[in-house]
Amino acid sequence: LQLVVDDQDGDPATQTSQIMIIDALLPQTFFVSNSGDDNISLESISIDTPLLTIDKAMSLAGPGDTIILLTDSVSTPAPTTFLINTLTFTVTGIPNNPLNIRGNNKDLITIKPLGSNTGFKVVDRTHINISDLIFEGFSAAAISMTTVSNVIIDSCRFHQNNIGISIEQSSDTTLNANLVYDNTTGIQISESDHINLRNSYIYRNSDYGYRILTQSQTSIDNVVHNNSFYDNGTTFDETNKHAAINMGSNDQNSIQFNLLVNNIKDYYQDNNINQTELNSNLSFLNVGVQREEAFLLPNVAADWDIQDPLLKDPENGDFRLIEGSPAIS
Repeated sequence: LQLVVDDQDGDPATQTSQIMIIDALLPQTFFVSNSGDDNISLESISIDTPLLTIDKAMSLAGPGDTIILLTDSVSTPAPTTFLINTLTFTVTGIPNNPLNIRGNNKDLITIKPLGSNTGFKVVDRTHINISDLIFEGFSAAAISMTTVSNVIIDSCRFHQNNIGISIEQSSDTTLNANLVYDNTTGIQISESDHINLRNSYIYRNSDYGYRILTQSQTSIDNVVHNNSFYDNGTTFDETNKHAAINMGSNDQNSIQFNLLVNNIKDYYQDNNINQTELNSNLSFLNVGVQREEAFLLPNVAADWDIQDPLLKDPENGDFRLIEGSPAIS
Protein backbone atom coordinates (compact mmCIF):
# COMPACT_ATOMS: atom_id res chain seq x y z
CA LEU A 1 0.00 0.00 0.00
CA GLN A 2 1.32 3.47 -0.87
CA LEU A 3 0.01 6.67 0.64
CA VAL A 4 0.70 9.81 -1.42
CA VAL A 5 1.00 12.94 0.71
CA ASP A 6 1.54 16.45 -0.63
CA ASP A 7 1.13 20.05 0.45
CA GLN A 8 2.74 19.62 3.83
CA ASP A 9 2.01 23.17 5.00
CA GLY A 10 -1.55 23.35 3.64
CA ASP A 11 -0.72 25.98 1.03
CA PRO A 12 -0.13 24.55 -2.46
CA ALA A 13 1.42 27.82 -3.59
CA THR A 14 4.35 27.78 -1.20
CA GLN A 15 7.73 26.31 -2.00
CA THR A 16 7.59 24.04 1.05
CA SER A 17 4.93 21.95 -0.63
CA GLN A 18 6.23 18.63 -1.79
CA ILE A 19 5.13 15.11 -2.49
CA MET A 20 6.09 12.26 -0.22
CA ILE A 21 5.33 8.60 -0.92
CA ILE A 22 4.92 6.54 2.22
CA ASP A 23 4.95 2.75 2.05
CA ALA A 24 2.60 1.12 4.54
CA LEU A 25 2.32 -2.58 5.28
CA LEU A 26 -1.04 -4.28 5.33
CA PRO A 27 -0.56 -7.64 7.06
CA GLN A 28 -2.10 -10.61 5.30
CA THR A 29 -2.99 -14.06 6.56
CA PHE A 30 -2.30 -17.15 4.46
CA PHE A 31 -4.18 -20.28 5.48
CA VAL A 32 -2.79 -23.71 4.58
CA SER A 33 -4.66 -27.03 4.65
CA ASN A 34 -4.05 -30.57 3.40
CA SER A 35 -7.23 -30.12 1.35
CA GLY A 36 -6.26 -26.69 -0.01
CA ASP A 37 -5.38 -25.49 -3.49
CA ASP A 38 -2.18 -23.69 -4.49
CA ASN A 39 -3.73 -22.46 -7.74
CA ILE A 40 -6.31 -20.14 -6.22
CA SER A 41 -5.90 -16.39 -6.62
CA LEU A 42 -4.30 -14.30 -3.92
CA GLU A 43 -7.59 -12.53 -3.24
CA SER A 44 -9.39 -15.87 -2.73
CA ILE A 45 -7.20 -17.17 0.10
CA SER A 46 -9.21 -17.52 3.31
CA ILE A 47 -9.88 -20.01 6.08
CA ASP A 48 -12.55 -21.55 3.82
CA THR A 49 -10.38 -21.54 0.66
CA PRO A 50 -6.84 -22.21 1.90
CA LEU A 51 -3.60 -22.98 0.10
CA LEU A 52 -2.30 -26.54 -0.11
CA THR A 53 1.39 -26.16 0.80
CA ILE A 54 3.44 -24.16 3.25
CA ASP A 55 5.96 -23.51 0.45
CA LYS A 56 3.32 -21.66 -1.55
CA ALA A 57 2.32 -19.58 1.44
CA MET A 58 5.97 -18.75 2.06
CA SER A 59 6.39 -17.60 -1.55
CA LEU A 60 3.51 -15.14 -1.13
CA ALA A 61 4.21 -13.89 2.39
CA GLY A 62 6.13 -10.82 3.43
CA PRO A 63 6.97 -8.87 6.59
CA GLY A 64 4.04 -8.64 8.96
CA ASP A 65 2.19 -11.56 7.37
CA THR A 66 0.96 -14.70 9.13
CA ILE A 67 0.88 -18.28 7.84
CA ILE A 68 -1.66 -20.44 9.68
CA LEU A 69 -1.69 -24.22 9.34
CA LEU A 70 -5.21 -25.58 9.68
CA THR A 71 -6.45 -28.82 11.13
CA ASP A 72 -8.11 -31.08 8.56
CA SER A 73 -11.48 -30.12 10.01
CA VAL A 74 -11.73 -26.55 11.22
CA SER A 75 -15.17 -27.05 12.78
CA THR A 76 -14.15 -30.17 14.75
CA PRO A 77 -10.38 -29.86 15.23
CA ALA A 78 -8.41 -33.11 15.43
CA PRO A 79 -4.71 -34.01 15.20
CA THR A 80 -3.41 -33.17 11.72
CA THR A 81 -0.07 -33.95 10.07
CA PHE A 82 1.72 -31.92 7.40
CA LEU A 83 4.41 -33.85 5.52
CA ILE A 84 7.16 -31.56 4.26
CA ASN A 85 10.49 -31.53 2.54
CA THR A 86 12.83 -29.02 4.14
CA LEU A 87 11.01 -25.70 4.34
CA THR A 88 13.55 -22.96 3.61
CA PHE A 89 12.48 -19.55 4.80
CA THR A 90 12.73 -17.39 1.69
CA VAL A 91 11.22 -14.34 3.35
CA THR A 92 12.12 -12.40 6.46
CA GLY A 93 10.40 -10.10 8.88
CA ILE A 94 11.38 -6.58 9.85
CA PRO A 95 11.20 -4.66 13.15
CA ASN A 96 7.58 -4.35 14.31
CA ASN A 97 6.44 -6.54 11.41
CA PRO A 98 7.63 -10.11 11.97
CA LEU A 99 6.81 -13.05 9.75
CA ASN A 100 4.55 -15.39 11.74
CA ILE A 101 3.91 -19.09 11.19
CA ARG A 102 1.71 -21.06 13.58
CA GLY A 103 -0.91 -23.76 13.98
CA ASN A 104 -4.55 -22.81 14.33
CA ASN A 105 -4.91 -25.15 17.32
CA LYS A 106 -2.21 -25.71 19.89
CA ASP A 107 -0.98 -29.31 20.17
CA LEU A 108 -2.85 -30.50 17.05
CA ILE A 109 -0.60 -29.59 14.09
CA THR A 110 2.38 -31.91 13.56
CA ILE A 111 5.17 -31.33 11.03
CA LYS A 112 6.83 -34.56 9.81
CA PRO A 113 9.48 -35.26 7.15
CA LEU A 114 8.73 -36.26 3.60
CA GLY A 115 12.12 -37.61 2.58
CA SER A 116 14.01 -34.75 4.26
CA ASN A 117 16.21 -34.66 7.35
CA THR A 118 15.58 -31.03 8.37
CA GLY A 119 12.20 -29.45 9.06
CA PHE A 120 12.42 -25.65 9.01
CA LYS A 121 15.67 -24.13 7.72
CA VAL A 122 16.18 -20.46 8.55
CA VAL A 123 19.33 -18.76 7.25
CA ASP A 124 20.15 -15.04 7.27
CA ARG A 125 16.67 -14.07 8.43
CA THR A 126 15.32 -11.85 11.18
CA HIS A 127 12.09 -11.13 13.07
CA ILE A 128 10.34 -14.49 12.68
CA ASN A 129 7.81 -15.99 15.10
CA ILE A 130 7.08 -19.75 15.11
CA SER A 131 4.43 -21.06 17.49
CA ASP A 132 1.89 -23.78 18.30
CA LEU A 133 3.46 -26.51 16.13
CA ILE A 134 4.75 -30.03 16.79
CA PHE A 135 7.92 -31.23 15.04
CA GLU A 136 8.51 -34.97 14.91
CA GLY A 137 10.88 -37.43 13.24
CA PHE A 138 13.61 -35.29 11.63
CA SER A 139 16.98 -37.07 11.39
CA ALA A 140 18.98 -33.81 11.46
CA ALA A 141 17.22 -30.88 13.16
CA ALA A 142 13.54 -30.06 13.42
CA ILE A 143 14.39 -26.35 13.23
CA SER A 144 17.85 -25.32 12.01
CA MET A 145 18.81 -21.64 12.30
CA THR A 146 22.04 -20.04 11.08
CA THR A 147 22.95 -16.34 11.26
CA VAL A 148 19.49 -15.29 12.41
CA SER A 149 18.31 -12.74 14.94
CA ASN A 150 15.08 -11.74 16.65
CA VAL A 151 13.46 -15.14 16.23
CA ILE A 152 10.86 -16.35 18.73
CA ILE A 153 9.91 -20.03 19.03
CA ASP A 154 7.00 -20.28 21.42
CA SER A 155 4.71 -23.08 22.63
CA CYS A 156 6.04 -25.73 20.22
CA ARG A 157 6.80 -29.41 20.77
CA PHE A 158 9.94 -31.19 19.53
CA HIS A 159 9.67 -34.95 19.68
CA GLN A 160 11.80 -37.84 18.36
CA ASN A 161 14.21 -35.73 16.31
CA ASN A 162 17.98 -35.96 16.23
CA ILE A 163 18.15 -32.33 17.38
CA GLY A 164 15.06 -30.40 18.38
CA ILE A 165 16.40 -26.87 17.82
CA SER A 166 19.83 -26.08 16.33
CA ILE A 167 21.17 -22.51 16.47
CA GLU A 168 24.47 -21.40 14.90
CA GLN A 169 26.13 -17.99 14.67
CA SER A 170 22.96 -16.25 15.76
CA SER A 171 21.76 -13.75 18.34
CA ASP A 172 18.76 -12.22 20.11
CA THR A 173 16.53 -15.28 19.87
CA THR A 174 13.96 -16.52 22.39
CA LEU A 175 12.84 -20.10 23.02
CA ASN A 176 9.85 -19.90 25.34
CA ALA A 177 7.35 -22.41 26.76
CA ASN A 178 8.38 -25.30 24.52
CA LEU A 179 8.28 -29.05 25.20
CA VAL A 180 11.51 -30.71 24.01
CA TYR A 181 11.53 -34.45 24.63
CA ASP A 182 12.66 -37.86 23.34
CA ASN A 183 15.23 -36.34 20.97
CA THR A 184 18.93 -37.20 20.83
CA THR A 185 19.80 -33.61 21.74
CA GLY A 186 17.07 -31.22 22.76
CA ILE A 187 18.66 -27.83 22.04
CA GLN A 188 22.09 -27.28 20.50
CA ILE A 189 23.80 -23.88 20.27
CA SER A 190 27.04 -22.90 18.56
CA GLU A 191 28.90 -19.58 18.35
CA SER A 192 25.82 -17.60 19.36
CA ASP A 193 24.91 -14.95 21.90
CA HIS A 194 21.76 -13.69 23.62
CA ILE A 195 19.82 -16.91 23.06
CA ASN A 196 17.17 -17.04 25.78
CA LEU A 197 15.70 -20.38 26.89
CA ARG A 198 12.83 -19.85 29.32
CA ASN A 199 9.82 -21.61 30.81
CA SER A 200 10.39 -24.84 28.87
CA TYR A 201 10.34 -28.55 29.68
CA ILE A 202 13.31 -30.54 28.39
CA TYR A 203 13.12 -34.24 29.16
CA ARG A 204 14.10 -37.76 28.09
CA ASN A 205 16.62 -36.56 25.49
CA SER A 206 19.15 -39.38 25.15
CA ASP A 207 22.36 -37.30 25.00
CA TYR A 208 21.85 -33.68 26.03
CA GLY A 209 18.96 -31.55 27.15
CA TYR A 210 20.73 -28.28 26.37
CA ARG A 211 24.21 -28.12 24.87
CA ILE A 212 26.52 -25.32 23.77
CA LEU A 213 29.25 -26.66 21.51
CA THR A 214 32.88 -25.76 22.11
CA GLN A 215 34.00 -23.84 19.03
CA SER A 216 36.60 -21.23 18.11
CA GLN A 217 34.10 -18.46 18.87
CA THR A 218 32.77 -18.56 22.41
CA SER A 219 29.04 -18.40 22.97
CA ILE A 220 28.34 -15.75 25.61
CA ASP A 221 25.43 -13.86 27.18
CA ASN A 222 23.02 -16.75 26.73
CA VAL A 223 20.24 -17.28 29.26
CA VAL A 224 18.82 -20.54 30.67
CA HIS A 225 16.14 -19.55 33.19
CA ASN A 226 13.04 -21.15 34.72
CA ASN A 227 13.18 -24.48 32.89
CA SER A 228 12.66 -28.09 33.99
CA PHE A 229 15.19 -30.73 32.92
CA TYR A 230 14.25 -34.35 33.58
CA ASP A 231 15.86 -37.69 32.64
CA ASN A 232 18.32 -36.33 30.05
CA GLY A 233 21.51 -38.15 29.06
CA THR A 234 22.67 -41.74 28.94
CA THR A 235 26.43 -41.77 29.65
CA PHE A 236 28.72 -39.51 31.59
CA ASP A 237 32.41 -40.46 31.41
CA GLU A 238 35.70 -39.19 29.98
CA THR A 239 34.39 -39.57 26.42
CA ASN A 240 30.73 -38.68 26.70
CA LYS A 241 29.68 -35.72 28.80
CA HIS A 242 25.95 -36.21 28.57
CA ALA A 243 24.06 -33.85 30.87
CA ALA A 244 20.89 -31.88 31.30
CA ILE A 245 22.99 -28.75 30.64
CA ASN A 246 26.44 -28.94 29.03
CA MET A 247 28.12 -25.56 28.55
CA GLY A 248 31.45 -26.89 27.25
CA SER A 249 34.10 -24.15 27.38
CA ASN A 250 31.62 -21.31 26.94
CA ASP A 251 31.50 -18.70 29.70
CA GLN A 252 29.69 -15.49 30.65
CA ASN A 253 26.25 -17.09 30.44
CA SER A 254 23.39 -17.11 32.94
CA ILE A 255 21.90 -20.35 34.32
CA GLN A 256 19.32 -19.70 37.03
CA PHE A 257 16.06 -20.93 38.55
CA ASN A 258 16.03 -24.31 36.80
CA LEU A 259 14.85 -27.70 38.07
CA LEU A 260 17.24 -30.55 37.21
CA VAL A 261 15.90 -33.95 38.22
CA ASN A 262 16.88 -37.56 37.43
CA ASN A 263 19.39 -36.68 34.70
CA ILE A 264 22.59 -38.63 34.07
CA LYS A 265 24.23 -35.38 35.23
CA ASP A 266 22.66 -32.09 36.09
CA TYR A 267 25.30 -29.62 34.86
CA TYR A 268 28.69 -29.74 33.16
CA GLN A 269 31.24 -27.20 32.01
CA ASP A 270 34.93 -27.40 31.27
CA ASN A 271 37.33 -26.38 34.04
CA ASN A 272 38.22 -22.76 34.71
CA ILE A 273 35.07 -21.44 33.08
CA ASN A 274 33.27 -18.54 34.78
CA GLN A 275 29.57 -18.05 34.11
CA THR A 276 27.99 -14.67 34.77
CA GLU A 277 25.30 -16.35 36.87
CA LEU A 278 25.14 -19.95 38.03
CA ASN A 279 22.87 -19.98 41.04
CA SER A 280 19.40 -20.61 42.44
CA ASN A 281 18.97 -23.92 40.62
CA LEU A 282 17.39 -26.95 42.27
CA SER A 283 19.00 -30.33 41.58
CA PHE A 284 17.76 -33.73 42.78
CA LEU A 285 18.36 -37.45 42.17
CA ASN A 286 20.73 -37.01 39.25
CA VAL A 287 22.79 -40.10 38.52
CA GLY A 288 26.19 -38.43 38.17
CA VAL A 289 27.90 -36.10 40.60
CA GLN A 290 25.69 -33.07 41.15
CA ARG A 291 26.86 -29.44 41.02
CA GLU A 292 30.59 -30.17 41.28
CA GLU A 293 32.31 -27.64 43.49
CA ALA A 294 35.10 -27.25 40.93
CA PHE A 295 32.53 -25.73 38.56
CA LEU A 296 30.79 -23.60 41.12
CA LEU A 297 33.67 -22.04 43.01
CA PRO A 298 34.75 -19.63 40.23
CA ASN A 299 31.21 -18.32 39.93
CA VAL A 300 29.75 -15.65 42.14
CA ALA A 301 27.00 -16.77 44.51
CA ALA A 302 26.69 -20.19 42.91
CA ASP A 303 24.24 -21.56 45.44
CA TRP A 304 22.27 -24.66 44.46
CA ASP A 305 19.67 -26.56 46.40
CA ILE A 306 19.69 -30.34 46.35
CA GLN A 307 16.29 -31.61 47.42
CA ASP A 308 13.17 -33.14 45.96
CA PRO A 309 11.22 -30.48 44.02
CA LEU A 310 8.01 -32.54 44.35
CA LEU A 311 6.97 -32.77 40.70
CA LYS A 312 3.49 -34.15 40.04
CA ASP A 313 4.17 -36.79 37.33
CA PRO A 314 7.40 -36.07 35.42
CA GLU A 315 7.52 -39.55 33.87
CA ASN A 316 4.45 -38.57 31.85
CA GLY A 317 5.48 -34.99 31.19
CA ASP A 318 3.59 -33.36 34.05
CA PHE A 319 6.08 -31.03 35.75
CA ARG A 320 3.63 -29.14 37.91
CA LEU A 321 4.84 -28.59 41.45
CA ILE A 322 3.03 -30.31 44.32
CA GLU A 323 2.08 -28.23 47.33
CA GLY A 324 5.05 -27.99 49.65
CA SER A 325 7.65 -27.98 46.87
CA PRO A 326 10.83 -26.09 47.81
CA ALA A 327 10.69 -24.56 44.32
CA ILE A 328 7.58 -22.61 45.33
CA SER A 329 8.63 -19.41 47.01
